[in-house]
Amino acid sequence: MEGWMGASEFSLFEQLGMPSQSISSNSRQVHFWRRSDDKDSCIDKFTVRNTQIIGYYSNCGIWGGLSAPKNKK
Repeated sequence: MEGWMGASEFSLFEQLGMPSQSISSNSRQVHFWRRSDDKDSCIDKFTVRNTQIIGYYSNCGIWGGLSAPKNKK
């Protein structure tokens, strides 16, 4: 996920679409994308500060991590 670090929030939305859920806390936003419509689906989570991506987490396990969304720019 290093390709996402420092990328813009706009680029994230442009490539992945709108998140399943977003939470704002202090000066950060956290955006969540479910991998499928199943309620038990694994989730990719991006943390954004000042419109730049500063963190990524996925609970999809090693195989899900290998298929994590890649930054195309």
